[in-house]
Amino acid sequence: RDGRYRLRIATDGSGTGLQVDDPGVYPLTVAIGRPDGTTGARLTTFLVRPPEDAAATPLRTAVILPLHAAPSYGPDGVAALDDRTRSLLEVRTDVLRRYRDLALTVVPTPETLEATDEVDQGLARQVRAVLADRHVVGGPYVRIDLAAWAAQSSLGADLDEQFDVGERVLERVLGRTVDRRTWAGFGNPTPAALDALADVGIDRAVVGADAVTGPVTPIDEPVVVTGDTGQELPAMLSDPALRAESQGTTDAVLAAYRTLAELAFLAASPEDG
Repeated sequence: RDGRYRLRIATDGSGTGLQVDDPGVYPLTVAIGRPDGTTGARLTTFLVRPPEDAAATPLRTAVILPLHAAPSYGPDGVAALDDRTRSLLEVRTDVLRRYRDLALTVVPTPETLEATDEVDQGLARQVRAVLADRHVVGGPYVRIDLAAWAAQSSLGADLDEQFDVGERVLERVLGRTVDRRTWAGFGNPTPAALDALADVGIDRAVVGADAVTGPVTPIDEPVVVTGDTGQELPAMLSDPALRAESQGTTDAVLAAYRTLAELAFLAASPEDG
């Protein structure tokens, strides 16, 4: 009645379904045919058929959810939440409340939550409730260009203060401690930046795979990244392809299928093709 259709397709290789005998990821395009024989709208998704003897968990992944908005404090020091910031917090709070069993890490920007607590305490209470039993990673009070910051040796003490203030704000607004040892921020993890993180107590990190590996095959295992002075940080890599697939469409179901297809590609060994 609302113009939507549900299509179920079997992929067991039988005559009544698609002839997909081998494990793999198969692109599928569904097109709407008009009465005159021309083709209308197209939708491309992916069908994933895992090997029958696949391990239960062939690939370990994690979801990182930022709670970040543009700075909410104006030059006069007064906080104001715009509609976009308010909508972002409301939607993500609802998602966290609805999917409590989904294991994920939340990375809030302290400035965003402090402004929310000042302007809308009701919304701040909702955020506090859904983060009560989540893994929350702290960070600097506002997002910074870590590589540019670390390139100025005179700003080392200021970086430590950024992390201290950020930690105090999060603990006050959320009423709980946060993870101060992990870096899950943004920016290029240059060797100097890694040293700066180590100096403020960071001993593990999540960094972009594109910043570490360049244009080579994505790494799907933990790595160790090294700073200028030999500081070593165990690191997990965020994959840009996964991020693009999860954010490349407003259709949540289609985004999930595309993300699943990318995960299947990553999980496959070289022998699997």
